Amino acid sequence: MLAKLPMLGLALLLVHLTLGGLSLAAARGVNRLRSVRLWGWGLIVYAAGVLFINLDSVFDYRPTHLIGNLLIAAGTIPLVQGLLVNSGRQANKRWAWAGLILTGLALLANCLFSTDPRPLNLIAPSPFAITMFVYGGITLWRHPLPPARNTCRLLAAGMLACSLLWSLRIAALLAADDTQGVIDLFSIAQILFSMIGMLCLFWIEVLKMEDRLTTMAYGDSLTGLPNRRATVSRFDEQASRARRTGRPFALMLFDIDYFKKVNDTHGHQAGDAVLRHLAETLTSAKRQEDLLGRVGGEEFMMLLYDTGRPDARTMAERMREQVARSPATYEGKSIPITISGGVAEFPADGDCWDTLFNKADERLYRSKAEGRNRITADD
Repeated sequence: MLAKLPMLGLALLLVHLTLGGLSLAAARGVNRLRSVRLWGWGLIVYAAGVLFINLDSVFDYRPTHLIGNLLIAAGTIPLVQGLLVNSGRQANKRWAWAGLILTGLALLANCLFSTDPRPLNLIAPSPFAITMFVYGGITLWRHPLPPARNTCRLLAAGMLACSLLWSLRIAALLAADDTQGVIDLFSIAQILFSMIGMLCLFWIEVLKMEDRLTTMAYGDSLTGLPNRRATVSRFDEQASRARRTGRPFALMLFDIDYFKKVNDTHGHQAGDAVLRHLAETLTSAKRQEDLLGRVGGEEFMMLLYDTGRPDARTMAERMREQVARSPATYEGKSIPITISGGVAEFPADGDCWDTLFNKADERLYRSKAEGRNRITADD
């Protein structure tokens, strides 16, 4: 049966079946590869539509074209949904299915009542597919995933280019005497787009995985803040900059007072809630350009760029007061917390990580020894 298919139709079918199968195999059992899995199903449905259309030399062309074109139109729904996974958005399913139903009704009416349904069958799925791809392309261009912004926009540009090609295909089919030549030309373009789209999707997944690995290596899973490794790296960058410019910067350490008592009284999950609450409170209180990280169990560190010790102390006191005014909440219970802190200045108190961190740590423990809920910035 396949031997009777035109060679280009056979190539279009086999390429999409292969790409769809590879996508489904790669995404099997991997929840994070939802975009690849949806893309794979879209290609498989599209390939099934191509198969039915090319069977018109074997069976009656009316039902084969009706089913084939409807499948081709339906294949755009999972394709676009898969692409939009990388934008954090999704297509409106009601509108998508409504458009597909209208396309199906138009195809059915054409096959039942037209004396020659072939011309309309050639272009009937395109308006729906164009609409879906324009919507998906614009959405993906406007809302790309940050770790894969350029690749997402390349894929979005491909979707919009494909929509333009389909529009040109409609115009060419309406104007050309040799419709088969037009179909063959645009079939080649469709194969290229499907291959490029699949490569882009897999590259996006690679970039997303790299971003997750970086987050795991340099981020704190509980609070979402940079971890100790990340803060040390940023400290080294800022120290190099400070040596070049001659501008000081401050390092502040904060520690939750009586944190062990919170865990013993309310449980470790409540302790985790307190840590997340403190991270949010300090983040809202700091300047945008400053770095806040979690460097220990209940210990947080902040780098204040272009800031000397007096100004850093003022900022630390303001943060301490804000924390004291903002109790954490866990399971409806209010958990008051306070923090103690120590402030050190680069390079006056040290010109490397170990020296400056130790100086801030000494002052932090002086704050605790002198009664807690206070900031120490000098010896």
